[in-house]
Amino acid sequence: MSSPSSTAVLSGYYDAMNAHNVSTALSFLHQDVLVTFPEQDRSWQGISVAEDKFSGMFERMPTFKGEFNVVSADEETASDGSAIDKITVSCKFQCVQSQSNSSRNMLYHIRNNLITQIHHL
Repeated sequence: MSSPSSTAVLSGYYDAMNAHNVSTALSFLHQDVLVTFPEQDRSWQGISVAEDKFSGMFERMPTFKGEFNVVSADEETASDGSAIDKITVSCKFQCVQSQSNSSRNMLYHIRNNLITQIHHL
């Protein structure tokens, strides 16, 4: 079971993304955040890459909105004893201008109140 603070991290992250507030969205990510996609060539890592990706996305998709529902949550213990919450969510993303409307499951790893990994499933 994930901690309430990890669910709050996800909520805050989605709120920031929906507000197109890049700096606030970045504040929820670990410096070395890893983001993966089924198409491996789309995967990336690091907060500076996140800043570029988010800024570009909000420019291309000015009405971008995302929402999520928790599907499952597990906890794992890291080698240093800290908890890693693994939260699988069902996501829906929309943008009127780009006529984008997609749904997918995603897996978030949250450790010490920061998102360390985002896996697009």
